[in-house]
Amino acid sequence: MQFRASVVGHFVSILVDSGSSHSFFNPAIASLLSGHRSLPHPVAVRVANDEVIQCVTEVLDDEWTVQNLSFHSTFRVLPLGSYDVIFGMDWLDAFSTMKIN
Repeated sequence: MQFRASVVGHFVSILVDSGSSHSFFNPAIASLLSGHRSLPHPVAVRVANDEVIQCVTEVLDDEWTVQNLSFHSTFRVLPLGSYDVIFGMDWLDAFSTMKIN
């Protein structure tokens, strides 16, 4: 599922991906935000083309808006290619009432 939302006044393209364990921001979007912190240990993330990328930064408790509803989420920072944001299972578990297998 894809949709558009607003992060600090910038429209972003979002992919909801139940195959992703975590939620991610593209570095260009993350650079607009405060609340960055280095992860205590780099996290290896396998992306869609089967490449493994090291994630070393996250953005804590960022606010974003879609259809006048505000949410707060933590995002890891990775180059994402076609999307600005990916919502993974951490987001789906927190905000979705559906069951996902």
